Amino acid sequence: MEIPENISEYWFLEHYRVIKIEEDDKTILSVDVYRRKWPFEKVDESKCVDDNYCLLYKFLDTKQSGNLNGIEVDKIVVTGIKAGDIYETINVRWIIRGKIKFSDIEKIFYESWRIIGCSGPVDDPWITNCPEEKQV
Repeated sequence: MEIPENISEYWFLEHYRVIKIEEDDKTILSVDVYRRKWPFEKVDESKCVDDNYCLLYKFLDTKQSGNLNGIEVDKIVVTGIKAGDIYETINVRWIIRGKIKFSDIEKIFYESWRIIGCSGPVDDPWITNCPEEKQV
């Protein structure tokens, strides 16, 4: 299958992917993250198969996008999953006005981790520096 020209993939530490979709006047980024819990007090929306299996969505105020100078953020959506008693955070999606370059994607990748309460991986993809991880 051929990937359309307006879609790109960027990999960080060979395990975390950012998908970039460019449209006329905006860019959509889908950032892979992983945290063993849902870091928010509430869920703004959920889509459930039954009471035990759900996708969770949190819509953030764009002011929470941190220090992304020159990048106009229209929307931030954090996605998680619920499977029984297990809650995990798996994705942050960004809708941005205009085009962005790789250095912006890298900033947004690490900003996504900050939004879910983690520092994000630096040298080891399995050490994501989240509060629930054991510190050695």
